[in-house]
Parts: sequence; C-alpha cells; structure tokens
Amino acid sequence: NRKELIARKKEAIAPIIEILEESCEGLPEDIKGLAMDFEWREDMRQPLRFAIPFVNLKLEAFTRAPSYATQKRVDEAVAAIRSKLDVLASHPDFYTYAFLDSDASAPRNKSAARKIRIKQKILNYCNQNLSSLPQLAGRDIGGSYYFHPPNYLEDAVLDQVEKGRYMTALLRILDRRRVISNIVQKVLVAESSSDLINHRRLAGVCWAKFDSERSVNRYRERDPWTSGKFYETLSRCRTEFFTLKRNAREYLSEKNVTDWLANQPPNQGNWNNFTRQDAVDAVFSPSMRVLRPSAWGGAAVPPEIKTAKPYDLLLSRDFANLLKVHKYYFSRRSTTVH
Repeated sequence: NRKELIARKKEAIAPIIEILEESCEGLPEDIKGLAMDFEWREDMRQPLRFAIPFVNLKLEAFTRAPSYATQKRVDEAVAAIRSKLDVLASHPDFYTYAFLDSDASAPRNKSAARKIRIKQKILNYCNQNLSSLPQLAGRDIGGSYYFHPPNYLEDAVLDQVEKGRYMTALLRILDRRRVISNIVQKVLVAESSSDLINHRRLAGVCWAKFDSERSVNRYRERDPWTSGKFYETLSRCRTEFFTLKRNAREYLSEKNVTDWLANQPPNQGNWNNFTRQDAVDAVFSPSMRVLRPSAWGGAAVPPEIKTAKPYDLLLSRDFANLLKVHKYYFSRRSTTVH
C-alpha cells in the first residue's frame, strides 16, 4: 500500500543523509546546519525535502527517484554542496554583514559619506529581514513538489563571495528579492522629510527609470549588478531625483494649478471620489509612458499631449502640459464634463 511504498522510499534515501553529514565534518555548526536542514514527509513523490534551495536542487533528483542515486552521482552532488559550504565558511564577513559596518569617526569626503549611508540602509534591511544565514540563503521548508523557491546563493553569487566582492554578491541577492528600490527610496529620502510618502513614491519612479537601463532584452532580463555600477547609477539617480522633487514643489505652487484645485466642484460623481487634488498628486508618480485612453472609454487624450510622457514633462518643467495631463486624469474618471 501507499504507506509501505513511502517507507521503502525513505529507507532507500536515508544513506544520502549519512553521506552528506560525513562530508560536512570540520565545518562550523551554522554552516553545517544549512546542509542538514531537512524534513521527512508522507509524500510519495518526494518524501525528503531539504530547506536550503541550493542543497535541495543538488539532491532532489535522488529524493524523488532513489534508483537514480548511484554512488558516483551522490558523491558528485555532495562534493558540489561541500564546495559551496566551504566558500561560506571561508568568508564569514559576508553573511554576518561585517563588511557593511563603517567607522563613523573615520575622515571621509562627500562621496565616501554617501556610500556609508547606503551601506547603513542595506545593513538595516538585512538585520531586519535577513538576520540569519538560512534567511539569506532563502530557507523554505514548506515548498511544494511543483514549486522551486529562489536559489539566492547561486554559483554566480558565491563566485563573487569567493573573490571578496561582498557588496556585489549581496546586491545580486537583494535584486532577486526585489527590495533594492525600497532601500534606495530610504537612501534618497530621510525619515524627517516633510512629505515622506510622496517623496519616496517619486524616488521609486526615478530609480525604476535608471534601473531599467540594465535591460538586455524585451523580456526585461537585466545585467547583474556590480558594486561600482550600482554606486554610479545611484549617484545619477540622486541628481535627477532632486531635480524632479524641486520641479514638483514648484509645479504645485503654480497659479494655474492652485486655481484649478480651488475650483473643485462638489459632488461631481467621480469614481471612488477621485478629486482634482488626487489628479495633481500624480506629479509624485509620473508615468514614463505616453498617455493611453481608458479601456473603459471616456475622455480621449487631448492631441497636444498625445505623445507626452508625464515624467519628461516634469523633468523639463513643462508645467502647462503637465497640468493638461492631470486634467485628463481627472476628466477620464469623471461622469461630468469639465
């Protein structure tokens, strides 16, 4: 019956664990723990699952089909796992984030001070969300038979670690986790900002523009980060962001804009109570694409802004056409004519 089949499969798999454990001799306990983090399941298809993705990927062929587990294949897989563990064991400064700690009293110029601020924000994120080595490696004990959790400690990342390029390795992990934009927003906009939410929205849009420069094809595959490229891109983004923020502040104080906001008619019946202020607040999330008419019909895009990109209008201080864009946003969500 099914239980007996699972039991026989577990019995056939068990020697793999013994071989893996023997190969981990001499490693620090926290590193050894990555390999020996597993779970037995009452699952006919895969009764043994390892929690760390790079370990599970190397051994899952054997845990699914024990007949495939020849001595040579198992030895090769276990040796590959051991080589990855050796890299981590030789570079504790990477996974403890010691390389991100900076001496606050050391003399530095503005560029160095900015790098320290960036490292501090990354360190804060890692301490809050990736405080342990299993978290950094993407531990996932509850995955399904059909789902492979992301392998954050892939060969390319560990190659950077082995070369001592810790920042590059960590950036690639954070990039796969899609959290770099949030970190950049915190770097560019301090918690003390007078309009924290809107300014961080604008910073996120600005970073998305510069991040898209890494695209290598239409499928949005991107070149991996290096620390040098990241710092250089962030520096250019910082300059443009402050220009956008200044222009947004001046746009909101324009007389034509304030007059239009002041004449908001009551009870116009817009969807979700969408007001003129809501339309103007889109200045903090300007689209980098040309305007398109709503899929639900409604107002057509005015000819004079049909090819306009709101992001470019804000950057070039074309406030007159930017206001037309925001009036269009409002009119296409309105049930009355304005």
